[in-house]
Amino acid sequence: MVNPILNLSVLLILGLSSVLSPISNQQALGRALSPQPRARWNAELQSHLNDLAKHNIPYLLDQNQSSATITITCLGDSLTASYPYEGTPSTYPNQLQILLDTHYGQGIFEMINRGVSGYRADQILDDMQSEGWLQQDQADIVLLLAGGNDLAQGIKNIGDVTPVINQTVAEMQAIIDLIKAHTNQNGSTPEVIVSAVTPNLIEGILGSLVVAAYNNALEEELEHTDLWFTSNWDDFYDTETENAKAELMSDTVHLNEEGYQMMAENWFDQISASYALLSLDMTGSGSGNVNFAPIGKTCSEDCLSIIALNDTITLTADADTASMFINWQGACEHSETECILTLDEEKSVSAHFSSAKIYIPLIVH
Repeated sequence: MVNPILNLSVLLILGLSSVLSPISNQQALGRALSPQPRARWNAELQSHLNDLAKHNIPYLLDQNQSSATITITCLGDSLTASYPYEGTPSTYPNQLQILLDTHYGQGIFEMINRGVSGYRADQILDDMQSEGWLQQDQADIVLLLAGGNDLAQGIKNIGDVTPVINQTVAEMQAIIDLIKAHTNQNGSTPEVIVSAVTPNLIEGILGSLVVAAYNNALEEELEHTDLWFTSNWDDFYDTETENAKAELMSDTVHLNEEGYQMMAENWFDQISASYALLSLDMTGSGSGNVNFAPIGKTCSEDCLSIIALNDTITLTADADTASMFINWQGACEHSETECILTLDEEKSVSAHFSSAKIYIPLIVH
């Protein structure tokens, strides 16, 4: 949890009424840049994989096993855009891509970076609706880290703290509700993982104390999140200075390359410890669908699913006309149409369909 002493009551007791100039605050907490899509690199990828060999992380799935992917959309502001490293392999989404590729195999996960420097939570919500991000991305997981610009742009004096935090939490809830109301083309709903905001080096009312108060409000009030975690606060907070660790910062708000690498590792730790992959292969000369309950997903070809660890999933095979279901192979080994799996680890299963041959007897008179 966020350090309980760093809450709004402490902020009020200290009476931090000094306010930084609006220009310096907004310069530190956001610059209006365009969204950065996933950067695709070639030679740099192998270099980064070599650098990460020290993690000694094994491949869990054959990287040639399936052409299907798990899509992760990263929503947020300049911390997600990873200022000042936008468009380079040093952004946290790119570093997270490398960690996932190293752990699971290349081609399993695809990152989409929707971070926009300077954006508030309401602007993220507006673009999700007007630009159709959810429809475009068809994300399996959404990573959400936002709110710093709302605090910077909305808090001018001590009396603004509570209403600005309450409004920002409400807007974050609206983002989550919009995601959970979305249905992907395959029938699934994205998982939502929300992170606490990192501390900063700002002096005065917009410093780490108000960020801690905001994080506490998120933890206490957000609903319908699939996962909430505070490592991106805990690992960057210096208990002696009660601010961010200066050695991980590139300025008063943004992280340096080491900091974004640590942030990527924190996201990776949450994903790898909380979810398991389920790989489905459709085999045979026939065709059909496999329905996933209770998540509502349907696959008619090879697909990957990411399931909360230890959840139980029921797969039901449904053969098309002129085809018949033959059997399951892999994690299930039988010919019944239902395959029930508990995802306590990564699992693979094949559904075998065969073309149904119709024999018409020849009658000779």
